[in-house]
Amino acid sequence: MDEETFRRVKRFDRGAVEGMLLEYYPFVSRVILALVGREDVAGGVVRYVMRRSLKMLPKWEHGGDPGRWYGHHAVISARRAAGHGVDAKRDTLGGPKPQAKYMAFVRALRDLPFQQREALVLHDCEGLDLRQTAVAMDCSTQAAGNHLEAGKRQLQLIAGRDFEGLMAAMKRTYAGLAPAEELRVPMTRKYMRRYLWPKRIRRVVMILLILVIAAGLYFGAVKMGWMPERYRIFR
Repeated sequence: MDEETFRRVKRFDRGAVEGMLLEYYPFVSRVILALVGREDVAGGVVRYVMRRSLKMLPKWEHGGDPGRWYGHHAVISARRAAGHGVDAKRDTLGGPKPQAKYMAFVRALRDLPFQQREALVLHDCEGLDLRQTAVAMDCSTQAAGNHLEAGKRQLQLIAGRDFEGLMAAMKRTYAGLAPAEELRVPMTRKYMRRYLWPKRIRRVVMILLILVIAAGLYFGAVKMGWMPERYRIFR
């Protein structure tokens, strides 16, 4: 994100914030749906990450912070949801009409340690470089590379000569996990409304509180005789 757009986001310019959500919403959806494997669970995780990003926005300092934040929290939140397990028949990486060989490949991916699975999804499916993958996984670049290579070796042992073809099929399925374009704008605006209403309520409460305190100070000063006659509103 360029610095001018980032400054507008920090000021909570509606157009800039909506543009940011639209930019990262497909990425967050793909990563979480792929890692969690269950659409019902992943949907709640995606909503949590997107809503949370609006609360974290004031803490960001540079234009690169949103990308790093979304990547890292998509992965961390997916890890927390891993305990729900995956239904092999409805695996999000399965696609509409998967072949038995492809589904065996997806199950092999699910059996990998979570860091190897994350490295494969982020680097090979999403197309992040090793540095970006490491940031999202919260590890060193070398560790991310080690996890990636270990995961690939394991899948290659299982898939054999079919590895490249099966991996290409997984990438195509992964790319289709992003929400349809016509759904992105309504969803991002919903996230903003849910965040803005509590913010507006807090602002109104603060204004009322300031008015009450100011009124209390005024009447206290009048009662104690500290207020000069010419400044008194009520006589």
